[in-house]
Amino acid sequence: MALAPVLTYVEQLHLVRNNCNKICSMYEVPKDHFRLLKFINLEGNNIESWDEVIEFRHLNNLKRLTLNKNRIRNVYHKPGFNELYMISMEDNLIDNWQSFDALNEYSKLRNLRVLNNPIFTEELGGPRARECAVARVQFIRTFNGTPIEDSDRKDHEIGYLNEALKNCL
Repeated sequence: MALAPVLTYVEQLHLVRNNCNKICSMYEVPKDHFRLLKFINLEGNNIESWDEVIEFRHLNNLKRLTLNKNRIRNVYHKPGFNELYMISMEDNLIDNWQSFDALNEYSKLRNLRVLNNPIFTEELGGPRARECAVARVQFIRTFNGTPIEDSDRKDHEIGYLNEALKNCL
């Protein structure tokens, strides 16, 4: 944040493996200084909470957010991230479907990478986890690097609805 005033024209910010694990809880994101920022890469910083990145939602030009190899367990929704089309959260600790429901609230999101999170283990999601994730996040077109065909989305949504119906009966 100390360098923010001289980063006015920066479009990409890569703070990889810098142990920047306290961001929004300690600092106010300077919207004026980062108004052109399109991509933030915070891979490998031991970030434990979505709280540490949620205030980036006010950056009007932010399109890509990389949070791989951190320790984030949950994602929640707050209005913002109006231009965000890609989130990569591989190798985190996401173990709940509510996080995917929250991601669904970001209507510009088209590309989602979430490999190697506990939700995709056999005991939590198993082989149906991909189908469930695709069905829950309606706007994505690419999931873990694989394009989602319209017919696949339809099949995943029908399967998800069938599972939900079984659980209700």
